[in-house]
Amino acid sequence: MLFSFFNPFVLGYFILPAVVFGSLVGVVIYRKRETTIRKKVHNTAIIFAALVFLSFAFYTVYLILVSTNSTRILGIVNIPLSGLPLALFAYVVEWAIATLLLTRTWFNGNIDDHPTRLKMITLVILTLFVVVGVVECYRFTNIERVRAATRPDEIVKLYHSPLSGYDSVLLSAVAANENTLSDILGDLAKDNRLRILHNVARNPQTPMESLRLLYEHNSTNQNGDGYVAYDLAVNPSTPIDILLVLSKSEDEIVRSNLTFNPNLPADILCALREDSKQIVVMEAKRNLKQRDVACP
Repeated sequence: MLFSFFNPFVLGYFILPAVVFGSLVGVVIYRKRETTIRKKVHNTAIIFAALVFLSFAFYTVYLILVSTNSTRILGIVNIPLSGLPLALFAYVVEWAIATLLLTRTWFNGNIDDHPTRLKMITLVILTLFVVVGVVECYRFTNIERVRAATRPDEIVKLYHSPLSGYDSVLLSAVAANENTLSDILGDLAKDNRLRILHNVARNPQTPMESLRLLYEHNSTNQNGDGYVAYDLAVNPSTPIDILLVLSKSEDEIVRSNLTFNPNLPADILCALREDSKQIVVMEAKRNLKQRDVACP
């Protein structure tokens, strides 16, 4: 869950503002001279770490409410799993910045002697987090619209939206939507990002020539996530000759996935019933029974 630290929205809306506002509040506390510097720094960091956690919690709840995913409620566990480490990270960063300001070592003198520099730094960082936050909200909204889209023209519009070419999550959602036009899927089949290729290979609307291209890509990239044969095996649009080759794959997951393909010829499914791996045999028999097919 530590990926949240590197999310542009989190960095822009929670980490940077916490550092700026924590530093400013630290200056205010310093001028009051009510406690020791160490306690001032600690109190400032604690307050804004708590604000970061609450902001992240509200942001997560917002994502759950606007998401169309059927398992979106499970996102609630992201609040403690990501929110607490995020708050701890914010505390450390804020503590460091506040220490620099309160001890006056960075400014080489009294903080009051450098109001212009402090204002410029604050303005730049605040502008940055506003811009990043707006872009991230725009991006997330487009991703959810793609996932829920039922009209090809709407998907085309989102596919050509600004910055879409750099967003692998949005393009992956386009590739997964069965309402996406075949020519777009053909273009995405030429992409080199694996999360996109997986969804293109699984989408039944992908053109046959593109599926063949993906199979050729798979034959030279049979390592880890690049093994798109897992997705080709379950795609009902995959050419029969490719399904036949996949049925002889050394990977039992590929052979097992094949049994779920509704267009897999009965003779291949019957052959898989005699597979050396029990999981493949079980799935083949189950699907044969569902199809009501009797093997010779």
